[in-house]
Amino acid sequence: MTANKASDACKLVNLYIYSLSQDKQFSELLVDENAQKESLVSDSWFEKLDPGVQLEISHFVAKIREYIIANTVNIGIPLCLVMFKELQDSVGEAIYSSLPKTGSRVVQHLELNSESGTGKPKFVIKSPEASADLKTENGIVASSDSSSSDAIIAEFEEYQQARMMQGKEYFGHVYGKVADKLLNNIHSFHPDMDYIVLANGYGDGFARETLVSKIELELAAVASLTVLNTPVQLFSHIRGAKLVGAPKNILDATIALSRELFLLL
Repeated sequence: MTANKASDACKLVNLYIYSLSQDKQFSELLVDENAQKESLVSDSWFEKLDPGVQLEISHFVAKIREYIIANTVNIGIPLCLVMFKELQDSVGEAIYSSLPKTGSRVVQHLELNSESGTGKPKFVIKSPEASADLKTENGIVASSDSSSSDAIIAEFEEYQQARMMQGKEYFGHVYGKVADKLLNNIHSFHPDMDYIVLANGYGDGFARETLVSKIELELAAVASLTVLNTPVQLFSHIRGAKLVGAPKNILDATIALSRELFLLL
């Protein structure tokens, strides 16, 4: 049931955004039945606003977006993806496209490129300033021994590249032909989100060398997402379970049992 609350939360965001351009206070709109029934925010409405109000609204929505991504550690990636989609749909293209296009200081210097013909990701440092940013981000104090700090940076880059490569490889194996489309959608939510999904979720999680097989991992993902009630992610992992070879009867039984559990919650 948690995922269903994302839509309600975004309706409140919608009302607050609208209140920024009105004489009415947010508290008044909360008890206004007409305001509750329909979306008052649209692309045409936003484009007609005073630039100062537009900036205030964009700043507010950008902060909401940061709250969501920060909570991936608390509520998990699937629910955050649901919240991002609800927020994006709620505020509209005009507002969402006005949000910052760059991510964190480190991630914006690390570009995920594909080697020709292999599809394997590779981190590329895009500017000379990136090394300094990486040192600052990781608490590395500049010293006269530049070779030592450069070696640490090289190790950091290699480590990040390995996480991303493992995550991208597993992601591609599960999602097949639609993997790139899915990553583009995830990136549209937040410029750091594809990094978090690939490096943290798939690189550090699914792609780890463990006692659990890919089939078992995907069945566990299907069970978890059924209980979380996140249909889009569930559909993707049902497809992923089939791609990695999960027997149909076991997959069907996993879904049925998880649905029974969901109804009990």
